Amino acid sequence: MLEGRTVVITRPKHQADDLAQIVIRLGGKPRIAPTVEIGPVSNLEEVQEPFKLIVSGGADLIVFMSQNGVISFVALVERLDMKEKMLQALSKMQVVAIGSKTKTRLEEQGIRVDITPDDFSSNGLVDTLLTLDLDGKVIVLPRTDKPTDYLNVKLAERQVKVVQFPVYETRIPSDVVEVLHLIRDILLGEVDIITFTSSATAQNLMRIADTYRAADRLRKALNEKTLVVSIGPMTEKTLRGLGVEVHVTPTEYTIEAMMNAVDAYFVKEEGKAALDETDTEILDAVQKAVPLTTRPWDEVGRTLGLSGAEVLRRLRRLSDAGMIRKIGPIIDARKVGLTASTLVGVRVPSERIEEIAGVINQYDEVSHNYERNHEYNLWFTLTAPSQDELSRILKEIQAKTGVSNEDVLNLQTERLFKIKVNFDLKEKKH
Repeated sequence: MLEGRTVVITRPKHQADDLAQIVIRLGGKPRIAPTVEIGPVSNLEEVQEPFKLIVSGGADLIVFMSQNGVISFVALVERLDMKEKMLQALSKMQVVAIGSKTKTRLEEQGIRVDITPDDFSSNGLVDTLLTLDLDGKVIVLPRTDKPTDYLNVKLAERQVKVVQFPVYETRIPSDVVEVLHLIRDILLGEVDIITFTSSATAQNLMRIADTYRAADRLRKALNEKTLVVSIGPMTEKTLRGLGVEVHVTPTEYTIEAMMNAVDAYFVKEEGKAALDETDTEILDAVQKAVPLTTRPWDEVGRTLGLSGAEVLRRLRRLSDAGMIRKIGPIIDARKVGLTASTLVGVRVPSERIEEIAGVINQYDEVSHNYERNHEYNLWFTLTAPSQDELSRILKEIQAKTGVSNEDVLNLQTERLFKIKVNFDLKEKKH
């Protein structure tokens, strides 16, 4: 947990509340210091031609990269009195939203969303788009006035026309007093964590610092005194380009995942001491049994007085911190018809380990395969519906690898023991 640590939020003020609530829930103290202001583009001429292209049916696909893009797009459409025509045109196009919140914003405006990538990043968006038939298509990208080139460059590799145009502007805040106070406190080492949710939030902070000849000192303080957090790889790349080391970047690019990754960072750094009573109660419950229902974490949470979302969040945090290696089923092989099993040791030349292991791994009946420092240096387990099938598979492996009978140790199961180990994680009272 964040345990009273100060977490700076640099995103625009009107978007800061959701992130602040997550910080509070995790035990941190949010500090809102916006380094960027956002608003629709002031020059309507920049959007008129792209809008005409869309409503005339000249575009096949439209991609919304953020909530800001949606909000500003709709505001500009309304200012130009084109809403009805635009909605009709979008209903005939493929609409792509880069994340779930962007999708929700679009649906609130009556705009159907056809595609949402699993990976909420430019990389994930490109991977998804490149699975589509794009040849000869026209894609429109309503974006910020300072976009990265990544999407354009990747899409240019296909026979596709990309029309990119700004619908909102990112600016340095008109009032930078709060940001100057933030820079002072970072230099003094009084800021624990700072989050960046876009390239602009990072770039503007350094620009403001540079205006007051504090950029070099700020860069040094961020690298030495503050945990720097990026929402995704593009923002991380921007920060590194500014000379700032990034300590945490989540694998899913949302504010929730970002703060869970920060939480997991401290769990990993501080070890078992970071486990609170609720964590241990969840681990105690899960190691005993996971309910076989469509929503197992809701069931676990109900017994502990928690929501299913909170149980899942904590399990993910502990997993990210390396304190949970795996949650999965233990199968009783005999009950699913696999009545024969054996542990096989194989004596092979060291230079053929990878080759022979690769052959063995091709069989679904093999559940483990590992190297040991032993005369028999490659070991694997083999399970099959019958002894005859077991023998057949083993002979087939020997035939494919050229391993002789003398180099195979076949230790078939005679008696089966199942050892169940549950750890009592709760501190005993004396």
